[in-house]
Amino acid sequence: MYFLSDDIEDNSVLRRGIPVAHKVFGVPSTLNCGNYVMFQALERVLRLGGGRPVEAAAVFTEQMLELHRGQVKQFHRCDLASVLSCEIINFTLYCQKKILNLLKVA
Repeated sequence: MYFLSDDIEDNSVLRRGIPVAHKVFGVPSTLNCGNYVMFQALERVLRLGGGRPVEAAAVFTEQMLELHRGQVKQFHRCDLASVLSCEIINFTLYCQKKILNLLKVA
């Protein structure tokens, strides 16, 4: 779900050697699919919340928000990179945090 929009935002052509969805199906269909899957995931979180669906949804929501905050930081870092030559270590840490948040959601 997240990688669909990430590939659009990064203007990717391939992901792991395979053409990205938005190059095959177009941006509108890919965005719609990603959003749909995100809501399917939320629906499952609510169902599997161990009797505490509100708390489970809160955790899911916070992780998704953090994921998007990380994406904004990545945009900012990339923009700075073209002007100031981005610090590779900090950029790597932002990317690791983004992946960690995806794993937390899973």
